[in-house]
Amino acid sequence: MTSFLLQSHDISSEIDIVSLNRTSLEYITRKPIEPHRNNFQAIIWIKNGSGTHLIDDQLYTIESNTFMLLSKGQVHAFNPAIDTSGWAVRFADSFLDSPAYHSKYKYSLFSNITVNSVLDVAEKDVAMFELLMEQIQKEYDGENKPGKTEVLQRLIEVLIIKLVHLKQMQFTNQFNADLASYQLFQQFNAHLDNHFKSDHDVASYAERLNVSPRKLSENLKLFVGKPPSRIILERIIVEAKRYLRFSGMSVKETGFALGFNDPSYFSKVFKKVEGKTPKAFKDEMQKVT
Repeated sequence: MTSFLLQSHDISSEIDIVSLNRTSLEYITRKPIEPHRNNFQAIIWIKNGSGTHLIDDQLYTIESNTFMLLSKGQVHAFNPAIDTSGWAVRFADSFLDSPAYHSKYKYSLFSNITVNSVLDVAEKDVAMFELLMEQIQKEYDGENKPGKTEVLQRLIEVLIIKLVHLKQMQFTNQFNADLASYQLFQQFNAHLDNHFKSDHDVASYAERLNVSPRKLSENLKLFVGKPPSRIILERIIVEAKRYLRFSGMSVKETGFALGFNDPSYFSKVFKKVEGKTPKAFKDEMQKVT
């Protein structure tokens, strides 16, 4: 499935930037984008607009002055109205060479826990983000000259750092949490994305984070409103649904890929979260694609 983010001229296989305007969005209004797997990290700045954005199983309403964040591997369908304006940036992790990005910012900003998918921008910050996005677009569209890639890398890193700070303020204020609680929440996100296929129990994550299971549970209930056991299961099942719909893998193969040696137990866990067996889900998706 072709994504709207592929409709711009490329300077490399690692980064792609497109301005959202009537010209670039005309084809979407003719034939809406269907859900497809995203293979890059993506940042979408909605300056003005409306429409919908399906990210995994959650449908978001597109609103002005927001950033929509999309993690590598997520399934999405971005369908803005034709009068939407803004920018979309997608990049491979290999495009950025900053150690801070790979060790910290990537996991702080991009997460498969859906509570992190949209960031609201205060009116006082709109001009700053708009100027930054314009600078990124201008550099991307400019002639290929020495240093162009390095300038783009630094500009993207500045954008990411500002978004990490925006997210930190938004979520600590929203949940009346202190910085230490927020950092623990983000560290859990990072460990979950890295280890959900092998670690299915709460104790493993608590040990990695050097906290008690009780403290971890209190933290996650604050930010997500769910116990860690449920969050871990939902992360596994989100990935299972992606495999079942887009990989061509069987139910048994999907279970093995996600750390389940017993296919019947995998089916039981899947049904506990989804209310249907993985086979029923796979059959249902084949009928609609």
